[in-house]
Amino acid sequence: MQERHLNRDVYFNEQAYTTRQHVMPFIESIKPFKEDLEVLEIGCGEGGNMLPFLDKGYHVTGIDLSSNKIKNAEKFYADHPKINNLTLINEDIYDIDDQKQYDLIIMRDVLEHIHNQEKFMRYVKKFLKTGCAIFLRISALAKSFWWTSTSLR
Repeated sequence: MQERHLNRDVYFNEQAYTTRQHVMPFIESIKPFKEDLEVLEIGCGEGGNMLPFLDKGYHVTGIDLSSNKIKNAEKFYADHPKINNLTLINEDIYDIDDQKQYDLIIMRDVLEHIHNQEKFMRYVKKFLKTGCAIFLRISALAKSFWWTSTSLR
């Protein structure tokens, strides 16, 4: 494990930087953001990926199975001026009853941690508004492992 994985402040800031500098411009080049954009991050951890969206005033929801990560996110965002645009949920994605739909779903290095991925990819559609998008990033190692493990079944 690298130092950045142990120091949650460093990791939060790295995620925010990468999202601001690379992820947002990439997504916006394909699907321009509307003024009232609603974003869902599945597997949000402490929420570093959500910070650039919240800074722009978008409505952001983060969900994570880890109560410790959600508690850390609450600390990171406690004094954010747009805190009212943020919702944090500590729950298994499969247990979400809310039928709210979003303009954008973000998952960075998360899919490899979700059980029953085929079910998940069908299930996650219920959270998307018509004509909207999912940004999905799978690390090369995780993708390689996922394909290997799938081919062995």
